[in-house]
Amino acid sequence: MGIVETYFRDIIAVRDTNLTLFECHAQNYFNDIAFFSKMHRQYDKELEAYTSYKFNVFKYIDTNEN
Repeated sequence: MGIVETYFRDIIAVRDTNLTLFECHAQNYFNDIAFFSKMHRQYDKELEAYTSYKFNVFKYIDTNEN
C-alpha cells in the first residue's frame, strides 16, 4: 500500500473514531437534558402544590365586571 493510501486510511479511521465519540457525547448530553428537565417538572409540580406561586387572581376577574 502506498503512502497516500495509508495517509487517507488513517484520516478516515480518525474521523470515524471522532464521529463515534461525538455521537456518544451528544447522546449523553441530550439524555442529561431530558433527565434534568424531568426533575425540574417534578420539582415545579411539588412546589406549586405547596405554595401556589402560579396562582393569579386576575385570571378569574373579568374586565367588564364591577
